[in-house]
Amino acid sequence: MSQIEQNKATVQAFYDLMFNQSKPREAIERYAGDADWAGIDIFRLDARGKIVEHWDVLQRVPAIPENANTMF
Repeated sequence: MSQIEQNKATVQAFYDLMFNQSKPREAIERYAGDADWAGIDIFRLDARGKIVEHWDVLQRVPAIPENANTMF
């Protein structure tokens, strides 16, 4: 299996465990590793109730923040 194929399989397994199986802690521990993580998904729907925009972020919570603002 090529590195690209391995990477693709890892990402698919991460998404399956994180979202489909609703096990975010296990997904982070298995596929992302040694830090606390923060994530959010934001959706905007139109007047008909259809999703028209989606934003997401997943990032490490820094041990030493760059400023006094907190992530939460």
